[in-house]
Amino acid sequence: MGIIISLSVLLLIFVISNILIFFFAVYEFFFGKQKNNDWVSNPQELIPDNPNVKPSVVLVHGFMGSPFDFEELAKDLQSAGFRVIVPVVPGQGSSDFAYFRGKYSADYYVCWLKEILVNEHELTGIKPFLVGFSMGGALSVIMASQQLVARLVLISPFFGLPFRGMALFISVFGFLIPVVPKSERGKINDPKLYMRYMPGSMLISISTFRVLMRLVCLAETVVGKIQVPVLVFCSQNDHVASYYRIKTVLSTSENIEIKEYNKGNHILLHDYQKYEIVKDIRSFLLF
Repeated sequence: MGIIISLSVLLLIFVISNILIFFFAVYEFFFGKQKNNDWVSNPQELIPDNPNVKPSVVLVHGFMGSPFDFEELAKDLQSAGFRVIVPVVPGQGSSDFAYFRGKYSADYYVCWLKEILVNEHELTGIKPFLVGFSMGGALSVIMASQQLVARLVLISPFFGLPFRGMALFISVFGFLIPVVPKSERGKINDPKLYMRYMPGSMLISISTFRVLMRLVCLAETVVGKIQVPVLVFCSQNDHVASYYRIKTVLSTSENIEIKEYNKGNHILLHDYQKYEIVKDIRSFLLF
């Protein structure tokens, strides 16, 4: 009898939790404050004042992120004379209802980004540069392996969670609560920059996380095919993207340089030492 009561209470908790999360998802979709910020809700195209024939730079944000992840870097690269493209990754922000985000497959994301890169190549006549953050990093690895870019920058690229077994637990039990609220805006150590940061969404879609893991598996198998120069930024204190997996996956090629900025957490462009990272990226792309 006691077991039945315990199971009933547990079931009730799951039902109530899902109802509350659903209403929060409805609120975010229709009334989310982040919709008022252009860098959170819309793709960005930055044209330099004195355009020269240079490669375009495409910046791909992270899981449940937005172009806001790259706002300062994008403006810096624009001032350096680059045409800068910052798309909104489909199914990652509040513009997509949280319960519908899993409709985008790993193959869809690959084709989506490939089309953007091909278009920029045709526009300028030069292969574009690519900068990927977190999930965007894994996706960018796949693009570089297909010889679609001239240079690659990876910022906290995601190849797995830092806690063993967490991804498996989410994959197995995620059906119980298909959408999970974030406990915070993002992993940022600098308190002032944390308060300024705006994520694409405060809700994590478990089905979309499974798609992310499929992208990771594909990225890991093609890293060895990358022939262009690669610059990687990571932190030993990253609480989202496993530092161990970054080092393991990306330390195998001579054309890949890894720089550690350990004062920051995961969202390095909104954390301590962000100006140093922006400077390094600018130098790497101007070479």
